[in-house]
Amino acid sequence: MASATAKGEHSKQLTETFLKLRSEALKRGLSDKQVRETVDKSESTSNGHDREWWRECQSFLTDPAHRVHIIVLSLALCVSVALVSFGLLRDYVTSTPCIVDNNIISEEMFRPKVDCNMCKDVFNVPEEKDLSAETFYEKYSFTGRPVLVKGGILDWPAMNTFNFTFFRNLYKKTKGALQIIEDDCQFFPYNTEFLTLADALNMSDDRAAFKPGEEPWYIGW
Repeated sequence: MASATAKGEHSKQLTETFLKLRSEALKRGLSDKQVRETVDKSESTSNGHDREWWRECQSFLTDPAHRVHIIVLSLALCVSVALVSFGLLRDYVTSTPCIVDNNIISEEMFRPKVDCNMCKDVFNVPEEKDLSAETFYEKYSFTGRPVLVKGGILDWPAMNTFNFTFFRNLYKKTKGALQIIEDDCQFFPYNTEFLTLADALNMSDDRAAFKPGEEPWYIGW
């Protein structure tokens, strides 16, 4: 509808322009016949140019010599595309350690069978408090049986060391650490806007400290 209206306005403008030119020509002493001959000559010249252009295109496409040029150019284009594709494939192969990326489906397809006997006769989870490394090794290590250990982090130095600033300095000052996380690990943004661990570590200090007015965050990797 809008296109038809635009065409109508264009035709109206052309008609008004032609009438003004005709009126001016008549005032200068020209007759209607002379005006018509001028218009016909203009249309003939325009159509002649169009026909000449079309004949040149037909001649170019039907000339055997030109056909050879077209074939050569087409082959050159195909070879160029093939070389570029090969270069991209080579770069991918040399920069990627695995031909097929590991994922949940492939892990489930090729993982070894699990011995379910480790869960036989397990009806509850034992609880241990202040469990020493020696006792854990003797009773639970390599058994595959579950155990709930309480109080295991009471004297763990990480409780006073691990914080946002610690991890930000650790990953930013260790060359390639963030790239390894992005390539080989899974990042869990949960309900935040972060796309990578690097994005999360770039948050402001106020937000990292959960100060009032800042967006809350919770991430994992």
